[in-house]
Amino acid sequence: MVVFLLSFLSAVALSLNLVIPDAVESSLASRLPWIALGGISLASLASLQLIWRQRTMKDMAARLKNYQDQTIQDNHVRQTLAEELKTAKDQLEAAQSQSMELSKKISTAAEERQEVYQKFEEEAKRRLDLERQAEQQASNSGEGDVITLLSTLQKKGRFIDFVMGDISQYPDAQVGAAARVVHSGCKKALQEFLDIAPIHNDAEGSLVALATDDADQLYRFSGRQSETIPSQGRLVHKGWKTNRLSLPRRTTPLNPDNMIIMPAEVEL
Repeated sequence: MVVFLLSFLSAVALSLNLVIPDAVESSLASRLPWIALGGISLASLASLQLIWRQRTMKDMAARLKNYQDQTIQDNHVRQTLAEELKTAKDQLEAAQSQSMELSKKISTAAEERQEVYQKFEEEAKRRLDLERQAEQQASNSGEGDVITLLSTLQKKGRFIDFVMGDISQYPDAQVGAAARVVHSGCKKALQEFLDIAPIHNDAEGSLVALATDDADQLYRFSGRQSETIPSQGRLVHKGWKTNRLSLPRRTTPLNPDNMIIMPAEVEL
């Protein structure tokens, strides 16, 4: 600041010496120091102006550089924000896609579960129907076998005709003759399906040894009875058993409302 002030004063003095040469009565030699001082002052002033301009330019360059750095940093921040925004957008799209896929899977699972439930209900219903049919067939099978056996006895021995018919109006001789036919035919029918044999081969009225195993099935006791099974008893009836059971099987379903043993015969 002091140098700038001295330079300013020297410049003023030099200007006065140049503009008003007669203001001071002195020779040219006495003015030279002042002229020199003014020139130095002007040079110093120019140098100072140059330095000030350089500093100003440096400051402007520094500001410009700072502005450029700030701009670059802002651009970097913008770019980073843009990348983060794009990443967030991609993640959001991926999450939405995963959500849609999950919704589809849930919907598919619900449909599959509904199908499984439906198939389960259908299978349960089918099994229930099969069980009912099996029970009906088992019931019909046993009843049908009885119907078939009676039908066979009727075909071969006229068993139903003999038993259900009114034989009181026929003489004993005729009934006896019919009984021989029934006996022969029914025996053949029974021998065809069963292998019948007596439980005891001893004569009726004789003493026989009693088996203790399955006594309730083998014997029907009469007379005085005790808590324990006796070792022997008098044979009243020899009993019957079968060593083979091959009943005829019915091939057609049995109608419970119309169980036919033997169809009616009609001549046309």
